[in-house]
Amino acid sequence: MSRVDFYILEAEGDEARGHTACRLAERAWKAGNRVFLRADSARAVTWLDELLWTFRQDSFVPHACAQPTTRDNSSESDTLEPVLIGLEEATQPPADVLINLGEDVPLRVADYARVAEIITADEGIRQQGRERFRFYRDRGCEVHTHNL
Repeated sequence: MSRVDFYILEAEGDEARGHTACRLAERAWKAGNRVFLRADSARAVTWLDELLWTFRQDSFVPHACAQPTTRDNSSESDTLEPVLIGLEEATQPPADVLINLGEDVPLRVADYARVAEIITADEGIRQQGRERFRFYRDRGCEVHTHNL
């Protein structure tokens, strides 16, 4: 089963969540892991793509925006970069770490050794996080929480 880490932030808003996601992606990549950064909208994919270049002045995280793949069409960029940003992990190459910024539980959570959930002080995000926490716990995942 996957290990799921919930990172609980005192701050509110997308900025805090995005910066934490970037720091986690950078740390996982530097540890030699492939990372899938799951966004909840096409606009969020673009924002995270830009944020990975700018979240710290000296940051560099090699990444690409994942393109949906089919049997007839596969995107080479999906296999080259160690960090991929996209909407749906089910169509992407395997990764070691999933950073979930989606509103729901990822479809193939069992395919990842590690899953990171980032929860801000926003009540809607907290409620969604509680539901995902119960889901993971009830399915036997190893769940940990970290107050940041």
